Amino acid sequence: MKQFDFHRFATLLKWHLVGNRREILNVYFGLTVAFFAMMLFFTQVFGVNDVNLGDDAADWLYASRVHSAMGAGVFAVIATMVVGATRIFHNMKETRQRTTFLMLPASNAEKWLLRFLHATVLLFVVACLALVTADVVRMLIAPMWGKPFVSGVAWLLSGTGEEIDAAPSDGYGWFLLIIFSFVVLHHALFVLFGTLFRKNPFLLTCAVMFFLMLCFAHVAFWVKDAGWMQHAVFLRFDEMDGLVVPPLIWTATVVHYLLAAFFYWLSFRLFSRMQVINNKWLNV
Repeated sequence: MKQFDFHRFATLLKWHLVGNRREILNVYFGLTVAFFAMMLFFTQVFGVNDVNLGDDAADWLYASRVHSAMGAGVFAVIATMVVGATRIFHNMKETRQRTTFLMLPASNAEKWLLRFLHATVLLFVVACLALVTADVVRMLIAPMWGKPFVSGVAWLLSGTGEEIDAAPSDGYGWFLLIIFSFVVLHHALFVLFGTLFRKNPFLLTCAVMFFLMLCFAHVAFWVKDAGWMQHAVFLRFDEMDGLVVPPLIWTATVVHYLLAAFFYWLSFRLFSRMQVINNKWLNV
């Protein structure tokens, strides 16, 4: 069997979407309800005293609360991605599920990629659609409560577009690239530990990540206390040159992407060694 065949993978992906459509819809509706409740909390609970204000001030406060709710929604989408990464192989918790999935007529690379897309791309799309749906529903019923017609999604997209347009001119586009390397690296770690742990993967992964964060913070404080490393490690802003990125930061960014690729590959290797009967706590 070929290690990867696009036609076979497309058939596998179609089978997965059809067979798991109920689960996908349940996640979509559950997230929509959660996001809508969060928006009501931001706009209604925090706005109980707006009746004592003038119309213009109340409308402005309502719009600012909608914007705050959308910001919280973005963080909630990120949190959903983190949880999804640790549950990349939640479909293999039981022996019957393991047997069914491992016996599929596809290669290990295709099966791993299928679960990776499910836990990342598909979950991200579903979470974003749920956030948009919740905002649209809130926007449609807002006039019933005497609130203005404010779109949080439009504000979020316009603000993101302004940041993208401004980034190349002041150097912060490179800063976003560096931050994105941290995001990819952490996602790869969550996927790796989600593949490794069989029971309570989210809690165990969070515990391991907390320990790693403590170690990283200890090293960062040690570097900060060493004054001779000040300009070699940390970003700084210069009035003439804009954002100055030291070579060591660029090296670390490249290392982040390389480590992320290695962790994704290691997750695939762990999956390739999975058996129907594994360790009680680990997928080995």
